[in-house]
Amino acid sequence: MTRKNFVWLVATCFMVAALVLASCGPAATTTPPTTTPPTTKPPTTTPPTTAPPSGPQYGGTIRMTSHDPTYDPYTWDPADASWNNDHYTMHYMDRLLIGDLMRGPKGTNEYPFTNREGIVDDILTGCLAESWETPDAKTVIFHLRKGVKWHNKAPTWGREFVAADVKYSMERLAAAPKIGTARLDFIKEWVVIDKYTIKVSLNYFRGDWAYLIGWGAFCQIVAPEAGSPSVIADWRNATGTGAWILKDYVKGSAATYARNPDYYLKARIGGKEYGMPFADTFVDYIMPDRSTRVAAVRTAKLDICHIVDPVDVEQLQKSNPELKWNSYPGVGSMVLYWRMDRTPTDNKKVRLALNMAIDRQAYIKTILNGKGIMLNRCVLSIDPETMYTPLEKLPAEAKDQFTYNPARAKQLLAEAGYPTGFTFKLIAPSYYPVPETISLIESWWKEIGVKLDAKIVDPAVFTSTMYGKGHEMGVLLYRAIPSAFTELRTYSSLAEIWNPSCYNDPDYQKGFEDMKTTVDPVARAAKIKALNIMVLSAYTGVLFPEGYGWTASQPWVRNYHGECGVGYWWFGPIYSHVWIDTAMKKAATGRE
Repeated sequence: MTRKNFVWLVATCFMVAALVLASCGPAATTTPPTTTPPTTKPPTTTPPTTAPPSGPQYGGTIRMTSHDPTYDPYTWDPADASWNNDHYTMHYMDRLLIGDLMRGPKGTNEYPFTNREGIVDDILTGCLAESWETPDAKTVIFHLRKGVKWHNKAPTWGREFVAADVKYSMERLAAAPKIGTARLDFIKEWVVIDKYTIKVSLNYFRGDWAYLIGWGAFCQIVAPEAGSPSVIADWRNATGTGAWILKDYVKGSAATYARNPDYYLKARIGGKEYGMPFADTFVDYIMPDRSTRVAAVRTAKLDICHIVDPVDVEQLQKSNPELKWNSYPGVGSMVLYWRMDRTPTDNKKVRLALNMAIDRQAYIKTILNGKGIMLNRCVLSIDPETMYTPLEKLPAEAKDQFTYNPARAKQLLAEAGYPTGFTFKLIAPSYYPVPETISLIESWWKEIGVKLDAKIVDPAVFTSTMYGKGHEMGVLLYRAIPSAFTELRTYSSLAEIWNPSCYNDPDYQKGFEDMKTTVDPVARAAKIKALNIMVLSAYTGVLFPEGYGWTASQPWVRNYHGECGVGYWWFGPIYSHVWIDTAMKKAATGRE
């Protein structure tokens, strides 16, 4: 017997023992993967139980990669308006509101929490705010938790979190050049009522207020002591109220976090309340190379890998049958945005032609391992049809772009004045499957006489170029969707950094302004549905099909069910609920 086989024999004994004990305790609940692509075998191991009879375990280290492990942090300041910031600060900074994990697979299983970008308002609960109320359409009152402490390190030294901190943080955010008043112009003022109560007076009602100031992008609460540019720019000064304390950061390697002993949120498991986090240490690895991530999963150097590409799942299931898997519909899609303010893509016939040259079924087969969602924006396919319109129900003008017809595409180019085609210049970031997608686009467009001149650049360079509208003709990237409201907002102004197509339609802008101030949620949903069709009919870019995400975890990972977020790029509270069966892990790997 080899040493490797012996190690896994010992680990298997621990798993069997745990299962025997579980049969003597309360019945465990499990959550199967949301969707299993037909080309991939189903998981072969038992999903984790919600609460093993022995109860949660403290100690050990969680080693993982998040949904986008390809980037180092561009900034440590939420006011710099970089989604990449949320990726790292989400572990130690908190927001006012949060998705209620106990209404997910850990509890009532009402909501899967598989969208890393966003959650629905119906599933919200309090985080730093214990509760909130809206006495009228222009007022929100937050009642803050008492006794919450900032991290006991410089510059906050464990002092109590109070309402004045919220006021400072939100006013700082509104004044930030990269946020601007356009995002928060609906807010009139923040008024501190007392130490634990703060009122928000609104200039007008806005339907996505909870996203903008409660659980969404960039609204983490920053302490006044940490808010100056010179302080917040240095990761060593990172502080918050969250479950994890940033202890170390090595560029190109990992960010390491330690358990916050003063964390205020509790876990309720098996009828008992427990302090969190359970693990002592949490390591978020930066692994841009796909093969490196696969190898790290195979050799158990990662406890959780949040992004396993579909093409690698079957391979890992064969080599490592002990792994646990969760699958879920994707939350966006690859998009090729072109500038609608410049030739030749200011011509609608050109835009339709470029779309009709794309073989989306081939994309699903080649890139998505045979299983894909043809239309997944600007409203997600998992959203109700009160907002989402399935492809087959779209009006003809919006639906035509999804038809693969190279002959018709060539005819449209000729009608637009480009009978011999043209050269299209594109920039894109260097992550999977961008290079593979570029190769396919190049071959498809070649058939209609369009030459693709693509330049792959460093992700940081790409983001800076796109935000500044520095791209000459087009950009290609994966774009996830926090919510339909948020995605539609990006088309409402040329000033929006996520409007690389430079879409500028006064009728759309008027419709969006009407929708965002609509108080009735049913009426607002209908307006979202109409705005989505308007954008689709404009052909703002090539919308590629979306696939299914896969998360792998090792057998010693407990109380994890594939949850991906409790707010915008907010994973830290999920891992605070997770514990490691350290005996099993040590038997298998020699590490805790």
